[in-house]
Amino acid sequence: MPTRVLPEIATPAFEIAVDGQPLSPEMAGVVEAIEVNDALQAPAMFSLRVNVLDSATQEVSGEILDLFKMKGEVTLAMGLEEQTRTPMMVGEVTGLEPSFGGEGDGVMLTVTGLDRLHRLRFGRYRRSFLKMKDSDLAKTFASEAGLSVQADATTVAHSYLLQNNQSNLEFLAERAQWIHYEIACDDKTLLFRKSREKEAATLTLEYRRDLLWFTLRQRTNFQGSEVTVRGWDVKGKKAISAKAGLGDAFSKMGGTQTGAEISALFGPSSLAIVDQAVLDASEAKVIATARFNALLEAFITGEGRCLGAPELRAGKTIEITGLGAPFDGIYYVTSSTHSIRAGQGYQTEFKVRRSGI
Repeated sequence: MPTRVLPEIATPAFEIAVDGQPLSPEMAGVVEAIEVNDALQAPAMFSLRVNVLDSATQEVSGEILDLFKMKGEVTLAMGLEEQTRTPMMVGEVTGLEPSFGGEGDGVMLTVTGLDRLHRLRFGRYRRSFLKMKDSDLAKTFASEAGLSVQADATTVAHSYLLQNNQSNLEFLAERAQWIHYEIACDDKTLLFRKSREKEAATLTLEYRRDLLWFTLRQRTNFQGSEVTVRGWDVKGKKAISAKAGLGDAFSKMGGTQTGAEISALFGPSSLAIVDQAVLDASEAKVIATARFNALLEAFITGEGRCLGAPELRAGKTIEITGLGAPFDGIYYVTSSTHSIRAGQGYQTEFKVRRSGI
């Protein structure tokens, strides 16, 4: 897929619908600020700052206050004036914060909400699952939250899984961590998927043109050049062992060396995992490879701000240029914050990681 270069001028535009009904131009005109935030393994969030004071009567507008209700559905799209608006999220109102200022300060309503992944945070459970795959666990939790599911199939049927006083989201995120999966939500669909860091970049950002600022941190990996998972086969009464190392990186992000390969210049840094129950050597290999790649994620991390880019979202790859070697290249977005504010236009802040260089 060809990458898109951002225009030099970003004139903000947005669309909001509440419970399926688009806001009228008059209602949209009282929205003074919009923010949408997403991050890997967490519900996406939105915030609206609305002027509740009727400009004609200088009275509090009951129509606006009545518009937003707890659990009401809010659909948000953002973009630039000359482009089609990009859908950002569908969420539920989870917070209302009216602020009644003094004379001249106005009356504001801040509306906050989360996508439906937040439903998996309700309640804490202590229960066990027998002969259950992680992808089937995602289907179970989605059904309990009233959601459909799109899950990349996993292969291992765990003989025993314990949810130990955890919310469904905490437990599913823990399971995802062990196999290098991601959790997200698209409207009423729970997504349980493999990391997408191998995919082609969807956006190009150039320093001194698109990037307003950008900061990177490169660090050696002091552990994990080789990860070993050890367990015990109760039925077969034999040891289980599997390793992952320099040849098991999921992606070098367009680079020639991973962080583990560079860090190995300082010496070996093996890591053993012995506190995770494993069924067989195949499952041990999956866990070792996932942990090895999770450690690679800390090799290069960064954050920046650019002109409004609605397609810059968590779980996407982007290309950054203009930095010079060796930092030009592909990065994986771990979180993004999209904001439209009076006097600031539309800007996007983001965090990224890179496993190779």
